[in-house]
Amino acid sequence: MSTNEWSAHRHADLDVRLDAIYSVAVPVAIATEVDRRVRTAVSAEALIRHRRAATAGRRTRRRTIGALAVAAVLVAAGAMPLFRFFDGWGQSFDRVFELSTPIDQSVTRDGYRVSIVRAYADSESVRLAITAEDLEDRGWAEINIAGVSITDDVGRTYPAEVMAAQQPSRTSSESWSRFRVPEDSTEDRERRLSVDVIGIAVRGATQPTLADGEVDLDRIWTTVDGTWSFAFDLPFILAHSARPGIVATVAGVTVNLEEISVTPAETVGQLSFLGLPERDPDWAWDPYFHVEHDGQRLTVSAMQPGFVTTSLLFRADPGYVNLEGLWVVTIDEFHRTIPDPNSDITTEEESIRGPWVLTWHGVKPATP
Repeated sequence: MSTNEWSAHRHADLDVRLDAIYSVAVPVAIATEVDRRVRTAVSAEALIRHRRAATAGRRTRRRTIGALAVAAVLVAAGAMPLFRFFDGWGQSFDRVFELSTPIDQSVTRDGYRVSIVRAYADSESVRLAITAEDLEDRGWAEINIAGVSITDDVGRTYPAEVMAAQQPSRTSSESWSRFRVPEDSTEDRERRLSVDVIGIAVRGATQPTLADGEVDLDRIWTTVDGTWSFAFDLPFILAHSARPGIVATVAGVTVNLEEISVTPAETVGQLSFLGLPERDPDWAWDPYFHVEHDGQRLTVSAMQPGFVTTSLLFRADPGYVNLEGLWVVTIDEFHRTIPDPNSDITTEEESIRGPWVLTWHGVKPATP
């Protein structure tokens, strides 16, 4: 259901029943942790709004494909923006980080030091590990980079897709940002990239409020203006792609594994569907599916679109150096909820059950 279609009606009798069912005593320690997570979520939402407002007039077109399930610990040693160790970001980050290129460039402006620590690039994406530090300790509760733009030596732009960030200390932040490689890009094995970090987002120790006492999300974060510029050569790893064209038909619905592509960072697949009953996009079909390679189940990290009618692009971890091996895509069913025009609560559902099993054997590329 789309956000615009969800109304704010409250039903007093339902509220009373829910309160009776779920009213429990919450231990202080748990309540404190919940409060901390709520504050973190509010701060994160405010930062997203702030970044959108700050970059609204720029030419870079942003498209969020999905969240990266990654994190890292970046440690600055004195004046050297080098990693000391990594901990807690998970295997997906660790694998890509090990393949990345050390950049180790720092720029200091008005007491704020920004460092590009490492970078990774392939045919699908560019990823940057960036730290920001308040060297003068101005008392901010939190700092982060406000925006990043990338261009190459022929003027192509690399749109930002998603960023994961955390704060190892009150005066520093670390981020792992992903950018899409433009479709008109060449297959150059190395490119000269220019990276501009545009502004430092800072959050004060107290939260601004509206007249009614609610937190003012639009004023939690402010920007320290400035541009921190970098330039470096970066190797690009070429993707291995194939068009299997494997199809399966069940219950009048045909599924086609049109394309599969791998880099060491991720696996990308394209599915198409024929015969799904037409539905409004906001109430379209949710495919329950999984992907395996040589018996290992991949973790699907992003889908576009989220609900499907004729096609689906998925991204999954891990990636591979080539397509060799047995690939199996299994769709167990297509499912959707049916809107009720007379109620805010929708309970009626519809399913088309499979399974659709698409099996393809990838071969090792010939040695040049």
